[in-house]
Amino acid sequence: MANTYTSNTISVNNGDSTTFDTSDAASGIRILSAECRWRGVQTSSTNNNTSYSTNTNYDSATATTSTSYQNNSTSTGYATATAKQYYNNQWSDADFDDGGGDGPSLNTVNFPSINDTSRFEHHKIIAEIEPDSDNYDDSREYTLDFNLSVSVSNSTFNMTAGGYKKITRTVNSYNTGDLGYVKLHKPWSDGNGVKLTITVKTVYSSPSSSDTVYRSYPSVPSGYNFHKHEMVVDGNTNTYYSNKVGDTVSVTSHDPNNTKSLLLRTYGKKTVTNSRTASTSFPSVPNGYNFYRHREEKSNGTNDYHYSNKVGHGRSITSNSTSNTVWVRLKTRGKKTTSSTSYYDTRDPSVSGSASASYNGTISDGNWTSWTTLSGFSPGSNTLNHSISESNKADFQIRYEWEYDVPTAVQTAKINVNGTTYSVALADMADPALVYDFYRTFTSTNGTLAFDVVDPNDPDAIPYYIYHPTHGKLSLRQIN
Repeated sequence: MANTYTSNTISVNNGDSTTFDTSDAASGIRILSAECRWRGVQTSSTNNNTSYSTNTNYDSATATTSTSYQNNSTSTGYATATAKQYYNNQWSDADFDDGGGDGPSLNTVNFPSINDTSRFEHHKIIAEIEPDSDNYDDSREYTLDFNLSVSVSNSTFNMTAGGYKKITRTVNSYNTGDLGYVKLHKPWSDGNGVKLTITVKTVYSSPSSSDTVYRSYPSVPSGYNFHKHEMVVDGNTNTYYSNKVGDTVSVTSHDPNNTKSLLLRTYGKKTVTNSRTASTSFPSVPNGYNFYRHREEKSNGTNDYHYSNKVGHGRSITSNSTSNTVWVRLKTRGKKTTSSTSYYDTRDPSVSGSASASYNGTISDGNWTSWTTLSGFSPGSNTLNHSISESNKADFQIRYEWEYDVPTAVQTAKINVNGTTYSVALADMADPALVYDFYRTFTSTNGTLAFDVVDPNDPDAIPYYIYHPTHGKLSLRQIN
C-alpha cells in the first residue's frame, strides 16, 4: 500500500545544502515517486548611489617640417669625333662621240682591287659628260645607262648650252674587275659630239679624331645643405650622394656618328621645423551633475587636480620637434547622489546533488510553484544543493510516495500463530530488501535462506516475535 510523506516547509538561500532522510517516513521502504516545489520570497535593497560623469577635451600636436630643394647646373657640353677618309686605287677611262652616233660608250668598267678590307667603305662611280662646244644647246633628254652587274640606278637629264654634267653613284659591296659597261643615249638627230668620262674610286676610312668635353660639379646652392649630384650622359642620369663639388668629369666621342653630351647638377636640401601647439579648455560640467573637480593632464608629465570651477579656462603645450608629439587633456567631473530601492523575486530555482529538479521562471512573493518531479530521490539520506537566482531566497518543500520494500520470496514458509496460518517469505541472503538477515533456515532446494524479519510496527507484521540482542523485539512479515 502506497503512502505519502510531505516534508515541512524550509527556507533556503542560494548555495545552501539540505538533507532529507527517508527514515523520517519509515525504514525499509522504497520510493515510488518524489516531487518538490518552491515558494517565492521577495527581497529588497535600498542604496544611496553616488555617480560620477566626466566630460573631456583633448588636443595633440606634432611639429612639422617643410623641405625644399634647389640645384645648380652646368651647361650641356657636346663632343663629336671628326671623321677622315682617303681614296686609294682609282680606275678611269673616256670615250668621245663626234656627234654622228648614238652616244659615247665605255664597254668595260673596272672596279679597282681592294687592298684593305677592314677599312673599306664603298666604291664611288663618277660619270662626267662634256659637250664638244660652248654653244651646245639641246633641251631634250639624255639617258646615262649603268649596265653593271651591281645594282646602280640610271640617270635621265637635259644638256644645256655650255653644260657640264657630273653624276655620282655609290656601291657599298666589295667588287673588283670588269663589272659591265656604261653608255650615254642621246637623241638620234643630235649631231653634236659628247665626251663621256667614267672614274671609279675605292674609298677607305682612316681613324677618326676623338673629341672630349669637360665639366665640373657645381657648388651647393647658397643656404642649402648638400643633397646629391646628378651626372647626365647622353640623356641617361646617374645619381651620387657623396659630395663631389669641384670634381671634373669628361666624356669622349670616338665615333663621328655618335655625339656625346654631358651635364652636371648639384642639389641642395633645406629643412625647416615648424612648431605646433596643442590647445584646449576645461569642458562644461556634465548635464544633470554638480561640479566636483577638474583634472589637467599634459604629455610633459603634468597631472593636476583643481577643485575650483575653471570651466572654459584654456591650457596649451607646444611641440618643437617632429619626434615629440605633445598633448593636453582636460577633464571636468560631475557628481550626484541618488537613493533607490530594488526588489528581487525568486527566479529559476533548482536543486542538484542526490536528486535534481528545476523550475524556469520568476516566482512572485508568497506564491507556490506546482509540484515538480524530483529525479533521483532514493531511500536513505538525500543531500540537495540549492541554486536560486535574483532574490537568492525561497521556501522549499518535498513530498514522496513510498511503500515498504518486500524481498523476493525464493520459497515460502507457513507459520501458525494462535490457529491462524501466515505465509512468510524466505529470501536470498543478498536480497537488498531484507531489513534483517540473521533469522535463517536451510532448505534442500535453495540452501540457506533468510526469513523476512521486520519491526513489529510494520503493517504486515504478524504476531510472531523474535528477540535480538541488538535490535530487540522483531516480527515476521506475511506475504500479501
